[in-house]
Amino acid sequence: MFRSLLKSDHPIVEVNHDHDGHHGSKPTYKFRIVSRELLNDLYVLGMTRAKSQNMKFPDIPLEFVLDFMRGYHDGDGSFFIDMRKRLVSSVIGTKEFLDVWCEKLKLLGMEFDSAPIRHGNKTCGMYIKVFTGIKAIEFAKLIYPSSDVSKMVRKYEIAKKFM
Repeated sequence: MFRSLLKSDHPIVEVNHDHDGHHGSKPTYKFRIVSRELLNDLYVLGMTRAKSQNMKFPDIPLEFVLDFMRGYHDGDGSFFIDMRKRLVSSVIGTKEFLDVWCEKLKLLGMEFDSAPIRHGNKTCGMYIKVFTGIKAIEFAKLIYPSSDVSKMVRKYEIAKKFM
């Protein structure tokens, strides 16, 4: 569907790799944009290279923040079940981005302790914010207020088991 919206016949390539030394990691997919016009349009709209390393939280009305968070989490976050059978949510970004992420969640009524935002990868300045157990479930309920919102189904299905 993505390719058809762009009227492209370029392939979407599956990349199998051993991500961070974890055997059995799921594959990722690559789609290259070779149109200078489309690429320039994306830059005008605010796209940057290595967004997780330099992105700032956008200035958007609070009523749209959860939609933004759901979309961002779909790309740079995860839901998984830990060894204690608890739901875990993590999201990566710059420290500044994640500080605002947490501020927005508090404004939306999610209470949590000030657990530190940890380094995800010290060599490239990425950080990670993790919610575990009840707080991960609360976050999931916020970003998935109903089953019909647009979402990455694979991540939603993991969270849905706990909601």
